[in-house]
Amino acid sequence: MASRWLAPIAEPSKLVLNDFGLAQGWASEKRLRFLADTTGDGIPDIVGFGNEGVWVSHSRGGGQFEQAQLVCRGFGYSEDAGGWRVDRHPRFLADITGDGRVDIVGFGGPGVYVARNLFRRFRTR
Repeated sequence: MASRWLAPIAEPSKLVLNDFGLAQGWASEKRLRFLADTTGDGIPDIVGFGNEGVWVSHSRGGGQFEQAQLVCRGFGYSEDAGGWRVDRHPRFLADITGDGRVDIVGFGGPGVYVARNLFRRFRTR
């Protein structure tokens, strides 16, 4: 009979950013969060579709992140930010311009919306 043993495969988890949590109002039924490379450096950043619009916390590498910044006033839950709903309006992050940085694509009531990534902000027009 072979012996069985367990070896740790990762460090214990630790809090690295006080943004995007339930304590900050990021309930999953209203707000989406993703990991995606918004800067083209090959390291995933945190992207959140919040009440006011799209928030990004850029990665510093090594598991560290900058404080979140509002980068687009569209695609958000509030009416001023478009009234986007998790259950009716899918939103995705994909590089549709070929520049190595993800853009925002949303499927809203009238059709498809796109916000191009202009490095640390997104343009909807």
